[in-house]
Amino acid sequence: MINIAHFDDVELYLTDTARLLRPSGFEVVRTAKSLREAKIVIPTLLSLGVVLALIDGDIGGKDIVELMTLECPSIITVGFATDPVPGAMHYIERTTLPDEFVSLVKLYTARTT
Repeated sequence: MINIAHFDDVELYLTDTARLLRPSGFEVVRTAKSLREAKIVIPTLLSLGVVLALIDGDIGGKDIVELMTLECPSIITVGFATDPVPGAMHYIERTTLPDEFVSLVKLYTARTT
């Protein structure tokens, strides 16, 4: 399994994303629903082998990306929102269809496997 973190304030996105990615070999091992929670979660990501983080811009995405860049720069940051998340390495629009979403996550993590 390839470990992923997901930062989003919408529970439905957290659960649906995990369910959608699992059959393709991805496991969402950490989530956070706020910037405050993200500050607690981020320091644990490297020890869990997280290689990619999906980040919603509505919960302080820019700040989360900055923290990730400082504390775990090897983790791929992907803005998963209506608009691009400043500083994120990649962007997946919230309305992306499920098959395309999974394909993009596979593409972004291809060099880590």
